[in-house]
Amino acid sequence: MASNDTRGRKRRRKGYNLLLRLKEHSDSVLLFTRNSQDPATNNTAELAVRMEKVQQKISGSFRSRQGAINRTIIRTVLATARKQGWNMLETLRASPEDLVERLVVDIPVQAPG
Repeated sequence: MASNDTRGRKRRRKGYNLLLRLKEHSDSVLLFTRNSQDPATNNTAELAVRMEKVQQKISGSFRSRQGAINRTIIRTVLATARKQGWNMLETLRASPEDLVERLVVDIPVQAPG
């Protein structure tokens, strides 16, 4: 096949494609400017994953798959507790049902259409 194949849509520059995506998703991109509780970066998500990656690099891996799953669940629950302002020891002692009842979830309601 020739390198100047005319199938598909015409190639555009990376910057122009970025501009189109930002324009199309401007509400999502600029959400942090309207709501101070929404962070401008995904740094929180990166921090949540960092400790698992460090553990993996130091020891080569986890001892078992179930151990890795258990550690991830505990770290996720503690990260949520920290964000909700809960006491860590009380969180570890509580049942999953109690934690779900205490959980405060702020989901924006979107108008239909």
